[in-house]
Amino acid sequence: MDERASNASRRAERKRRGVVYTPAPIARFLVARTIALSLDERRAALLAQHGGCETPAFWRAWLDALQSFKIIDPACGDGALLDAAFDEMARRYEETALGAMIALDAARETIANNLFGMDIDARAVEAARRALWSRCQQIAATSEPEGSRSEAATGPRAFRRALDPNHPHDNLRVGDSLIDDSAARSGFDVVIGNPPYVRMEYLKAAKPYLTKHYAVAAERADLYAYFFEKGVRLLREGGRLGFISSSSFFRTGAGESLRRFLAGNATIESVVDFGDVRVFDDVVTYPAIVTLKKSADRGDLSFLLLKDRAPKDLEAEFAENARPMPQARLGAAFWRFEEQALARLRDKIAQGRKTLRETYGAPLWGIKTGLNDAFVIDGATRAALVAADPRSAKILKPYCRGGSIGRWRAASEDWLVDAPKGAFDIAEYPAVAAWLAPLRERLERRATRQKWFELQQGQLAYRAGFAAPKIVFPDISQGPKFALDESGGLIDATCFCLPCADLALLAFLNSRLCWFVLHSVSNPLRGGKWRLRLKAQYLEPLPLPDLASPVAERLAALARANCVATAEPDAAGRLAAEIEGREREIDALIYDLFGLSAAEAELLEASLAGQY
Repeated sequence: MDERASNASRRAERKRRGVVYTPAPIARFLVARTIALSLDERRAALLAQHGGCETPAFWRAWLDALQSFKIIDPACGDGALLDAAFDEMARRYEETALGAMIALDAARETIANNLFGMDIDARAVEAARRALWSRCQQIAATSEPEGSRSEAATGPRAFRRALDPNHPHDNLRVGDSLIDDSAARSGFDVVIGNPPYVRMEYLKAAKPYLTKHYAVAAERADLYAYFFEKGVRLLREGGRLGFISSSSFFRTGAGESLRRFLAGNATIESVVDFGDVRVFDDVVTYPAIVTLKKSADRGDLSFLLLKDRAPKDLEAEFAENARPMPQARLGAAFWRFEEQALARLRDKIAQGRKTLRETYGAPLWGIKTGLNDAFVIDGATRAALVAADPRSAKILKPYCRGGSIGRWRAASEDWLVDAPKGAFDIAEYPAVAAWLAPLRERLERRATRQKWFELQQGQLAYRAGFAAPKIVFPDISQGPKFALDESGGLIDATCFCLPCADLALLAFLNSRLCWFVLHSVSNPLRGGKWRLRLKAQYLEPLPLPDLASPVAERLAALARANCVATAEPDAAGRLAAEIEGREREIDALIYDLFGLSAAEAELLEASLAGQY
């Protein structure tokens, strides 16, 4: 295999295992918020014990403190974060050597005493060793000058041992830190890392062990969740952890167990949510930095939300623009990082309200074919199949996909070969059978069990709801796109529906206030924070206004007028102003129903700038 092919294979393997490189600004920030902060606190306390004077006794105690300070990256890869940690620790040793006027080899002290790592990839661990060794090429392989303080603990023998893969006490080890407890000692001062991004589908082999040994275990928990728990358990009391990982656990149902664990076992100190900003090349991760302390303190945390770019100096950006937030707001429920005024507004909107699920039931998910190429057809194909065999019309149904749903209006532009499990024999419809036959091999490879010509998930239990007038909306929505569908047609798996035709509810769903609530609980998608996932789990808890009040009649009339207007040709041009005017009236009525003041409405709308 040539070098190019070998590198490509290596990149593919890293991607499969969820390995991504940590950019230098992020590595420096993690070091600053964990290692540097902890050492600053420890130095200040030690200096106070010595009356604020840097006496010889202080320097001896401080050197002892540095030499006992332990840092581990439990998924170290080829050592990018350990390299950043090396810089910080070596700098501290150099300052100590100058202050105490003693001979110290900062690089050797750091590697022998402070840096520990583990990774399941032996090649990555070897690369980490080489990277650290390269930082010390200037060190001679001979003994340090006789009388050096570091000779006994970190002389050449200890230094070589720290990087020796054959030594049982090697600081950089090959192993699985989630499973190998003997290889990763507890009581570390800092745990730092960029844990692997591996979805639960790839964890089947390890799932039984993880479920038995980890509190964060959940059916759909990603691998990084287990690293968070492992990291906290590795820390001594008062130690710090800093990870960059996916932010998805902030708001997903699968992240609930991790949120509960962190809220109960640590104090979150800082959060940087990168939102839609791309941090890692070729990987869509929606990352966030979380730093925490293993303590019971419950003060304020600091958070920074990034919207447009990843700053070159993240530390400076954080210092200038991070905002405080009470730690008490974090629990098992969805985590939202926002200033107090918005948090109070959100609480006011939700307080004492019935939810959408309580009033209208859960949204219904659309049909999953398992192979759209076979089952979803256009109008011309439908006409040809019906012409070939009129009986085909019975099983060819109007079909709405998420891309055909807009605000107020939905269009069934496609047709579905409607073949639920056990409904009929395909031989009864020869024209449709002939259409499907060339795709039979692909149809038989689908994941679940059904006859080759049947839909993978026909959603038979939902058919009554589909057939009646219903409110439909896409799974991924660029701004609110709720529409009334009175066609009685079917919807696909990129859509949901509420099996009701309540126009006042439709008006609420398309309001700015509703989008404000959804934006706080749903996960934003790349392409703008205004593109949200609208899964049932995000819609069900929506707090509802009183839709039985006289105002509801006016809301329904406005919604109906917009549904009619958007169905007109060139509605976006000729009627746009009228539609927008009615939407603004809907917003005002909804604000009144929730008791919002003019200032609160202004605050809400300002938070949605560019997103509605």
